[in-house]
Amino acid sequence: MIRLNKKILFNLLIILFLFLVFPQVVQAVIKGIGEIATVEVICSDSNGNLTQCNVTSPCTQTCLVFGFISSCSCQYTCLGPGTFNACGQARDAQGETDSSCLDSVICNNFPNVPSDTNETWDNCTFQELSLPIFYWTYSDPDGDPQQAYEIRIDDDSNFAIQDPEEITASGGSSVAYTPLVADWRDLASWNTNYWWIVRVQDDQGNWSDWSDVNIFTTPNHAYPWPDFNWTPEEPTEEEVVIFNPDLTQVYGGALISNYLWTIVSGTGEYVGTTTNISQYPNILFSTIENTIKLQVTDSSGYSCESSENIISVTLPLPEYKEVPPAGWLYKIFSIIFKLFRV
Repeated sequence: MIRLNKKILFNLLIILFLFLVFPQVVQAVIKGIGEIATVEVICSDSNGNLTQCNVTSPCTQTCLVFGFISSCSCQYTCLGPGTFNACGQARDAQGETDSSCLDSVICNNFPNVPSDTNETWDNCTFQELSLPIFYWTYSDPDGDPQQAYEIRIDDDSNFAIQDPEEITASGGSSVAYTPLVADWRDLASWNTNYWWIVRVQDDQGNWSDWSDVNIFTTPNHAYPWPDFNWTPEEPTEEEVVIFNPDLTQVYGGALISNYLWTIVSGTGEYVGTTTNISQYPNILFSTIENTIKLQVTDSSGYSCESSENIISVTLPLPEYKEVPPAGWLYKIFSIIFKLFRV
């Protein structure tokens, strides 16, 4: 008997339920729970004596065929997580069969909808700008890590329609997102409501549903921008340094209600009647290298700290006293005179 040369190829077709169906041939397919995977078995016989090409797992289908090559397919619904063999069988006219399997159907749970969605604010890094930071909690029933996220931010709560002015962004495994400064300046206004949603993808390619719509409100106005200078700019030891915060900016009609000075490094003493909450403190530094910063709170209760400024104190030049040469000559002649008198 001539031995038949048969082989079975397995290809899984991903069905995209959009306006049209677009099959794609792949070596393995990942489907979410409840989704359908199409398993296709391709059978061939070099003698052209094929009579059956059957799918035997994870779904079953018997296809009567003839010729050199043919295929058979069936649909498998993912009912639970796991990896399933796609198996097929080829049969020829002499009743000989050949079978093969491939681990190629992976059923995976979708990630959970992002939870604990919230915002924090960076109010002091950029002048006249409060920048939101959006964050969420990721979880997945299978323990799969987050692979990607998509986020949308808009000035209304209707996300069914894509607003050309909304901020739409995507990223990887991070569970937080900060808008680009330029994008946020274009969208945001003070004391205004905004809305946002987010969804996540696991490392199996499955997307969660969108989160609930979240609402937040921007601050009433920009936070203060503390800034200061000092005199003298290059103080010497035992020289009092006077600090001036008049470079500070406040916004929205607010006034400055509080100053708080902090000597971050080095040692200094507030002198006169000034303290660390004085508007114009006088400080006598006893160390050469010192850093100081200013925190300003406005009448709206908004508060920011300045950057740390370095105050370098120089030591005074050593004093010296010049002795006239005549004085040395006088001492020498006095010694000689005493010797001769003896």
